Amino acid sequence: MLVLLLGCDQIIEIDLPEQDPVLVVNAPFTPDSVWQASVSRSQDIQRQGAPEPVTNALVLILENGVVIDTLTHSLNDIYVSAGSRKPIAGHSYTLKASAPSFADVTGNEAAPVPVAPYTIAWRDSVSVDQFEGPLGEFSFSINDPAGTRNYYALNVYQIDTIIELNDTLIQLYPVYLRVQDPTLEFDIRTGGVLFQDVTFDGSSRSIKVQISSNNHDNSILFFGFSTVTESYYRYTKTLASYYETGFNPFAEPVRIYSNMTPGMGIFCGFSSTWGLVP
Repeated sequence: MLVLLLGCDQIIEIDLPEQDPVLVVNAPFTPDSVWQASVSRSQDIQRQGAPEPVTNALVLILENGVVIDTLTHSLNDIYVSAGSRKPIAGHSYTLKASAPSFADVTGNEAAPVPVAPYTIAWRDSVSVDQFEGPLGEFSFSINDPAGTRNYYALNVYQIDTIIELNDTLIQLYPVYLRVQDPTLEFDIRTGGVLFQDVTFDGSSRSIKVQISSNNHDNSILFFGFSTVTESYYRYTKTLASYYETGFNPFAEPVRIYSNMTPGMGIFCGFSSTWGLVP
């Protein structure tokens, strides 16, 4: 029976029509950094390799309909602020990009006002992982602004120093967080977590995650707690789902969220508070 089943295999080649390429603009922004964007072109589903950069685009940043900055091409697909300007928390912006042979694309987004964490603490050896390794608990509290849906992201990084030829190199590595709180959503891409204030709008909330005690004991850990926009949240969630199902041939296709019209990509804001894990 097995031989008969194997003999029934047939390879069917499907000739998919090629799609006209569109501009792909990826431009997350934060008040901590100058304006920057990646501009490339979409590619056919059957084509292998990295997307081709677009190096002759015009990328404008507008506020209240007025151009406040022009991003100039720097390297490969990267465009940076010509005037070293930075976004301002609480302000809304528009990104417009155009290039020959492509339709113009537009995105609208605001830079969120950061929510600062307080009562930052560490408790060692509160649990163990699947390998019986000790886990510590990193926690802090936030006061969520009332009346609006708020979105957040938490990432922790490990600082390592490497000495090569008498030079000291500092490298950063993401630390994978373990969560037991059902409101915290793990981001497989970065090892961090995402969450929203559905269950605690306008109130204080304690955030707790677990980290390997070995990471804490053997290196310096610092965290970035970000207030993010809905676009940032939805884009990151779908991107994490894409990475999680990328090697599963039976998974449903994942459509990456985009707020660029009519092209592809993301224009989203986040505001971060940084600190050391005690």
